[in-house]
Amino acid sequence: MKPHIIGESVCGASHRRVGKECQDSWGYKTIEHCDSVALAVADGHGSEACPHSKIGSGIAVSTFCDIIEKFCRNDAGKTDSLHTFLNREGEIVVAKSIEAEWKRRVLCRHSADAGAGRQDEGHSSICVKYGSTLAGLLVTPKFFFALQIGDGNIAFMDDSGLKPVILQDRILGNETYSLSGVHSWKNVICVTGRRDAGVPHVFMLSTDGFINSFASSEEYEKSCLGYYEMIRKHGVSEVAKYLGNWLRETSEMGCGDDISVLFCSASCGEDERPDR
Repeated sequence: MKPHIIGESVCGASHRRVGKECQDSWGYKTIEHCDSVALAVADGHGSEACPHSKIGSGIAVSTFCDIIEKFCRNDAGKTDSLHTFLNREGEIVVAKSIEAEWKRRVLCRHSADAGAGRQDEGHSSICVKYGSTLAGLLVTPKFFFALQIGDGNIAFMDDSGLKPVILQDRILGNETYSLSGVHSWKNVICVTGRRDAGVPHVFMLSTDGFINSFASSEEYEKSCLGYYEMIRKHGVSEVAKYLGNWLRETSEMGCGDDISVLFCSASCGEDERPDR
């Protein structure tokens, strides 16, 4: 059964009050030939040093999905070998490929927008202007592969509760790693795991504006599981109708930051999936 996907990005309450645009992005790509899907959320840094980070976060999402699709095509029809490759080479080969392609696309976009630009402006300083985090996930019929650089959360939920896919103690405190950093692939965290497609479950990807809007990890988990129960009970299409309003309320009552959330559910409601 194909997974059902819904997602939303909302501008943070504090950003709306000063007329600042949302710096987050989200997206997904269905990989038909291997019955899989690649999903990603990204959080542009939004600082004065990163004036184009909204563009950078959008490029991060599309880059992850495209690079993962490429590796899936290389191992088309060979799920076990793809799992082995991602498990062994995710933090090196895949991470390097994503960093290189993100920076290539950023430089192309910058050149197109700025024309010839400043001849003395180095590639590193240009990339900083588009700085973004990235949390990506590949879901196949037999396994999942998660990749993350910087803050954000990827969680797995089923009837037994919530399990973080990537443990937050592997991410250093409040330090935010970025795709724009030199050799940023060295700060990428990757995880692979087996999954049972016949058991109802939901993967949830979110930027840090979501978890930072709760007073404790317990309150964060309670909210995540609330979404899981609503998806199980009402289906993804019904939840999608209200998701934006709920997230705006979360930001208003919480940290005021932008929030992006992306859900990928299996056997958890109707077969309808909104277009993206």
